[in-house]
Amino acid sequence: MHYITEGRGGTIRFENDLTAFNLWWEYATSPALVLIGIPSEKHWEASTKLSIEQRADVLRFIGEQVVADHASGSGSFVYDDQIMTIYKQ
Repeated sequence: MHYITEGRGGTIRFENDLTAFNLWWEYATSPALVLIGIPSEKHWEASTKLSIEQRADVLRFIGEQVVADHASGSGSFVYDDQIMTIYKQ
């Protein structure tokens, strides 16, 4: 993954052998560290070119990678239909 910072937010670029897409992110207020915009289930396939069945695995990978890269591996994440929230422990 690639991170682009533009002030208090930016873009996360996800790439694999099947697709590439961007997600927006912005700094959050405590106790959260970062908010990441994710495509809703309704828009997942059109936005990512991945099947809806791959959504949970891809979002888990993204969450774990952001925690490892920006929370020193000591954090957690949760997501709903459109937002992933990263927490630093």
